[in-house]
Amino acid sequence: CGHISRSSINEIISGLMHYKGNEKKHLFINSMEVWHAHPLLRNVPLSLTHGPRLNEGGHHIVIPYLSDDPSFQPSAVKQRGEQWWLRPRKLALSYFFGSVNRNMGKNYRWYRQLFLEEVRTNWTFSPYLGHLPYVVESLGNHHLHSKNGLGYFNSIYKHSVFCPVLPGDSPPQKRFFDVIIMGCIPVVLAFETDMTSQSKTSWHSPGGFPVEFSYPFAKHSNSIGTESEIDYDSFVVQVKEVGEMRETLEKLFRNHTEIQRLQLNLMKNSQYFLYGMGDDSHLHED
Repeated sequence: CGHISRSSINEIISGLMHYKGNEKKHLFINSMEVWHAHPLLRNVPLSLTHGPRLNEGGHHIVIPYLSDDPSFQPSAVKQRGEQWWLRPRKLALSYFFGSVNRNMGKNYRWYRQLFLEEVRTNWTFSPYLGHLPYVVESLGNHHLHSKNGLGYFNSIYKHSVFCPVLPGDSPPQKRFFDVIIMGCIPVVLAFETDMTSQSKTSWHSPGGFPVEFSYPFAKHSNSIGTESEIDYDSFVVQVKEVGEMRETLEKLFRNHTEIQRLQLNLMKNSQYFLYGMGDDSHLHED
């Protein structure tokens, strides 16, 4: 983290016996988003990170977040057949988020509050989205936040058709991968960005890091062979602003074939976001 002194970091690096002269052969593992990492470690020659790629000198390989939840293990996910991914759901949409601290100002998390206000103001005419109920909860002091862990939220995602993943502190979020693996179609805000990229789209902020810099092995990221790139557009729903979300999803509910296409692409790509642990470590191909 940034609060660790530069001298402490330099002392650790200088203690690596084979580092000097072989810097480009050393792989550093950044266990946090790259811009929360210590400045000295942001641009080492080669590192794994949750993103985004800063491209300020070092080479960042963006990887998914790790989860040790048993239901996220390859042996659990790979045994799900097509019917699991296409099964009927109980909820149209589910979204939980922590309350916005007033000291945050209008930072990236503010879009979560805007969505909550949109639901409370303009969704009240019906408790249903499409033909199903939905749940949108702020968990500031909510009993769900303290009495239930990640497993509870994953069980809700599993029974939902759509799961909004709205901006957080950094472009990629663990929630994004959680909802995919539980079979819920992510819904994101799509902003224009002038950063050099093929997509010209950020899922984090206006003018922010593009999708190619923020998500693992994304199409046009030049981070992996083109035959292995992930086409996120094939399973992610994008809206321009929170006020468009209900109308967009209502249209999708009238197109069952399109929802099934998105769900089958979740099935196809979910395997790329898994980490085998324990007995699962070497059971499946990477």
